Parts: sequence; structure tokens; C-alpha cells
Amino acid sequence: MRQIHVDEDIRIRFPQRGTDFDDGVEVGILVLMMAKGDTVITRSVSPECFQQLKALAPQLSYRVTGELESDDNDIVRVTLTSSRLRPKLKVVS
Repeated sequence: MRQIHVDEDIRIRFPQRGTDFDDGVEVGILVLMMAKGDTVITRSVSPECFQQLKALAPQLSYRVTGELESDDNDIVRVTLTSSRLRPKLKVVS
């Protein structure tokens, strides 16, 4: 049973459900946030969710990056950035 990050201090879990259900809820929450137009979204998700987000994010005009958060390879820290948000450029001498 996994805790799903909904908002800053809000996490939920579904004790009677399997990992497929948890993955669906996680992806659903993030898709809703992308559809709402949030510019940058950062969450911890399962590797399976990360794979789904890599397929969905470009369709919603988002770039997705992820890095392993734990040594067990069971949590990925995902950042979704709106493609409409221009990257910050730095002057290099």
C-alpha cells in the first residue's frame, strides 16, 4: 500500500486496492493538474506511473523529467514542466 501525494500536506492511500489502482489514481491526479495548466508540477511516483507520464505529458504540452528518489528503485521524483514556459537562459562568458 502506497501513499499518494495529492497536495502539499495531503496524502491518501487505498488499503483494499492493488498497485494498479494506486497507479491510476496517481496518473489521474497529475493529468488533472496538467489539464488545469499548472506550469511546474513535482511529485514522487512509482516507476510504472513515470512510464505512463512520459507518454501522456507531450500530448498535454509538458516536458517530463525523472530521477530515482530511493535506492530500491521504487520511487521516481517526477517534474512536469509546461512547454509554454520558456527555459531560463544564462549568459556565459
